[in-house]
Amino acid sequence: MARLAHNWRMTFLSRAAGSLCWLMMACPAGPGAEGPESSSEEAETGGPQLWLEFADGCISDPYAALSDGDEITMVLGGQGLLMFPLHLRVGDFDLPPDFGATSPETPRLHLNMFVDGHAYGPADTFARIANYPMLVQASDEGEGVWELRYLTVFVPDEISGIAGMDPPQIVDGLEAEIEWRLEVEGYADLEGSLSVVMSVPDPFEPVPSCDTFGDAG
Repeated sequence: MARLAHNWRMTFLSRAAGSLCWLMMACPAGPGAEGPESSSEEAETGGPQLWLEFADGCISDPYAALSDGDEITMVLGGQGLLMFPLHLRVGDFDLPPDFGATSPETPRLHLNMFVDGHAYGPADTFARIANYPMLVQASDEGEGVWELRYLTVFVPDEISGIAGMDPPQIVDGLEAEIEWRLEVEGYADLEGSLSVVMSVPDPFEPVPSCDTFGDAG
């Protein structure tokens, strides 16, 4: 499965003609937090508002939403892939019990990561995820709140440290700008951004629980 995920990642990073970069605006806050106005149409009518937030790690326990300036940690998966795993929470909307990757109701995420001096993908991205179907699970936080326990942003081969490539520690301490767009059927698209600092251990300790199939970077 890691090989399939790796191949998909390479496809995203192959700079295929026609790839589009979705540029985002201000980052909305999760429920109960102050932040920029949601771009959801529901916000104007007083109904439920879309929101999305990130946490660092495969499965953050306890969950702690990231804010601008926080760190995200690069890990070495148990099958040898370098990645930034992220834990997502999203709301406020309902989903049918039988939704799947191709269901129109399934929320979709577009994510671009930018790092100055490290543009390896389409439109000068460090990493990107396009049109990703979020197979979320109901959260304990309440009705209409969903979780994606880990979203894998793979590290580009150019800083993998393999076959003469630069070592991944070259980006330790650098700022990464994450720009994203969330699509949920029946709502206006929600856009946001988050500035984080990359932390790269030296040496790495393998984290097998971070391995997943179907995510891309």
